[in-house]
Amino acid sequence: YCTGDVYAGSITNTYEDPDGVEPDAMFAHQGHTNVLKMTEMLNEMFSDVPKMFVGGCSAGGAGAIVNYYFLRTGIEGVQKGYLLDDSGPLFPSREATSRSFLLHEEVRDVWDASSLIDKAPQAELLANDFGALSQVLAEEFPEDRLAATMFRLDYNFSLYSYERFWTRDGEVIAPYMGTGLGLNENIALDRAAIHELWWDDIDLLRSQYDAEGRDNLGYYIPFYRTTNSSHCVTIPGLEEFSLGEALNLFQNDFGTLAWAGTEIGDMNLRAYVEHLLDDEEPLESFFEEEGEGPFVPCTPADFDAGACEAAVNPPAP
Repeated sequence: YCTGDVYAGSITNTYEDPDGVEPDAMFAHQGHTNVLKMTEMLNEMFSDVPKMFVGGCSAGGAGAIVNYYFLRTGIEGVQKGYLLDDSGPLFPSREATSRSFLLHEEVRDVWDASSLIDKAPQAELLANDFGALSQVLAEEFPEDRLAATMFRLDYNFSLYSYERFWTRDGEVIAPYMGTGLGLNENIALDRAAIHELWWDDIDLLRSQYDAEGRDNLGYYIPFYRTTNSSHCVTIPGLEEFSLGEALNLFQNDFGTLAWAGTEIGDMNLRAYVEHLLDDEEPLESFFEEEGEGPFVPCTPADFDAGACEAAVNPPAP
């Protein structure tokens, strides 16, 4: 996290304060470089790795998928690999409804992600659409099992992905070319715009993963939970309970606390991870259709401007 580049950077930049008040700040965006050094160490430590599981949430999820190829090939003893990218998705970015292209273009320049792409398989395809990485990995490692998870109402990574790159003019959502934020998290209609953009990208990811011949790609996408603004499925669901209940569960039933709010039907994320690691079963995907939580009126399927405003900015008691 301290490299500020979701483990994808190989460059050091100097940033100027746009207001001219603070001194220049130098950031070593060397996250990918660090991962490569770590991989060299792991390769020396472990000569025989029957199964390698790579995962992370948020920036760690993005880091897991962008570095998966280098971990998989750099640790030479790995016989089979598994990936769970939690809430750090690389969405397809060249379709008409893609919403992540502007973000991808920005970080490619700022973090020198192009140097990472140049070392990856099918570099020409990835240079055109970095969001094609999932399908490239699926083709490169056809026996590995690769999955993504996130909430449909994630309001953390979605903000990061869109608030500086999109704006709203009435009902129209358009690319933002100004400085600062184009979408404000405290404005109800802007929150609705964030969810709409996120849902467009999730639809593209599902189409990518569901395509014929990609049987080793899967996803697990529940709808909503209170904890952490529905961000990171793999962290404990602390905010689903009162403080007393959470402390009791922490001591006596940690499993219930850990996976609270990740359910889709009879399955929770723990069960899906077990499924992901079970080579005897075809890899499946799960998607929660039924909406829940206070922000349903802010979603494209059930949009209600008044109810969305009340959810985002509740009236004073």
